Amino acid sequence: MALLAPLLRELTAIDLGSCVNLTEWTFFRLAENCPRMEEVRMDITKLGSRFGSGSNFVKKNNRIRFLDISLDNHLNDATLRGIGAVCPELREVVMRHCWRVSDSGIDELGRICPRIRSLDVYGCGSLKNLGSAGGFGELETLRASASKIGDEGLAMAVRRFGERLRVVELECTVVTEEGVGEMMRRCRRLKEVNLKYCRNLCSGGGECFWLARMVFSSPSIRRITLPEHLRSRLTTEKQRELFLRHGCVVR
Repeated sequence: MALLAPLLRELTAIDLGSCVNLTEWTFFRLAENCPRMEEVRMDITKLGSRFGSGSNFVKKNNRIRFLDISLDNHLNDATLRGIGAVCPELREVVMRHCWRVSDSGIDELGRICPRIRSLDVYGCGSLKNLGSAGGFGELETLRASASKIGDEGLAMAVRRFGERLRVVELECTVVTEEGVGEMMRRCRRLKEVNLKYCRNLCSGGGECFWLARMVFSSPSIRRITLPEHLRSRLTTEKQRELFLRHGCVVR
């Protein structure tokens, strides 16, 4: 790739997924030598295994909008900050199952790349929140299933950027009705919510009114996916028909 990068100046997209020997050095060279690049896919590579090899000396690439760096066991906070610094105009980031990235790294990414609109951190098991640096002000889609984001992390997130959120996937076992209630109050533009594996929702029995409140008080909501243990308990056929008349599919 070192030899090829200078010859790829007209590229607008590249898919290097599963090229397991490529490191962040390749990414930095592509960003520097491909000024028209808008989409980079480097999932299942070794981003992070050679950090320190050049991000401070790479010219920023303001054209890159989409980045997929999923399934990288080497990706860490320092590398993520370097990548963000090189392409600060990112709009969509997919980094599934990057378990070495922490709250601090995501926090810095949101600060450096404030125009990210879609963030997919599915399976990032070290994440408990999205930080507090004030980034992600334009975030509309958050996919954070199988992370450790719980009520506190969810509340911190929706207080900062909840007004813009439209799609939320939080299949997280640590989320309870308290966190969902805060999301409901803060996120007035929500269209889709996936809570499929939130096993702690209403786990203690008793009344659970948040679902009806979410449907009836949020005119934008169109789809809610419930955890298995709540489907029969919270929704009868008549209730689902009533929700559907309000424009929301509950399943």
